[in-house]
Amino acid sequence: FAKLFCVINCIIISAKNMKILAIRFSAMGDVVLTMPVLKAVLQSNPEIQMDILTRRSFQVFFKHIERLNIREENIDLEFKSLTGLVHLFNQLRKEKYDLVIDLHGSLRSKILCYLFYLSGVDYTTIDKGRAEKKKLLGNIQSNTKPLKHTLERYADVFRKCNILVDKNHFESFGFKSSQIEKSKIEKTIKEHIWETSIKIGIAPFSQHQLKSWSIERIQKLIELLVQEYNHRIQIFLFGGGQHEMKVLSTLQEMNSECIHIAGDVFNLAEQIEFMNHLDVMITMDSANLHLANLTQCKNVISLWGPTHTYLGFGPLILDKNVIIEIPTSELSCRPCSVYGNVPCSRGDHACMEWISVDKVMEQVKSVLP
Repeated sequence: FAKLFCVINCIIISAKNMKILAIRFSAMGDVVLTMPVLKAVLQSNPEIQMDILTRRSFQVFFKHIERLNIREENIDLEFKSLTGLVHLFNQLRKEKYDLVIDLHGSLRSKILCYLFYLSGVDYTTIDKGRAEKKKLLGNIQSNTKPLKHTLERYADVFRKCNILVDKNHFESFGFKSSQIEKSKIEKTIKEHIWETSIKIGIAPFSQHQLKSWSIERIQKLIELLVQEYNHRIQIFLFGGGQHEMKVLSTLQEMNSECIHIAGDVFNLAEQIEFMNHLDVMITMDSANLHLANLTQCKNVISLWGPTHTYLGFGPLILDKNVIIEIPTSELSCRPCSVYGNVPCSRGDHACMEWISVDKVMEQVKSVLP
């Protein structure tokens, strides 16, 4: 009945400009994946106005989307408590939204939606498919079919309300940097004489540590890359936060002439633009995987351990992606969790430890000239 009511209501108000509030607070990779869907909705439905409520640090992902207004509230600092959420709702209700789209399905987003519902505003929320994902944990066979991609789950939230989302547009909706960002990147590349270099990005971190390769193996990979390509290579390390930057600094000390920390040279928006110039990005199952896929980065190599692409978080553009993983026929406990946040039941973290440096190097050589 709720779905039917939502569809009927959306049809009723479709004759006028519909104003929508979309909600997605975290995590970074999930927030990045909302971008193609929001862009597709707005392009397919010129009568719609939309606001996005997300973390302030993630606003950079949406600033290039026309007709998408980014809410300025600092949700992590000011609105974490129930009292704060009520205060946030009282601010948002002044915008007189026709519909709230919950792309998160968290406790906070559900509370906001319920408050809107009590005030007479419809909402619909994402179906994360928790039960079907749980069934695949440690149970992927040769005949198992991949679950619906997260992009499609986001799109389905809009489709529940009879809002057109053309999935054929997803792959073409990459980031569009400002001319200022583009000019800075081009200038920096020329100043450092990087135009003719092979440019490799390495993003060794993920939100959950269990999804990351060991730093010792990252070090060994860098050593092999430098040996193989010598003066032809420039390596750019991606990460953020105090701990990650400290680790990246240690990696940079291996060879400061050809190893650079992207965050020392560029801000986040500029790092995304710089990905357009990379010959390959080597990443874990992380936000950087999706960022690289939504740019013109030529090749993306990703390492998968406790998680699995069949759960709906895989790469968007298959023909430029190489996935490195231990087959479930060899390691039947994969995937052991949906998000990679469950301690290894074996105790040896085999899903990542069994991925050899030589295997990754082999794949790098296969995509580089």
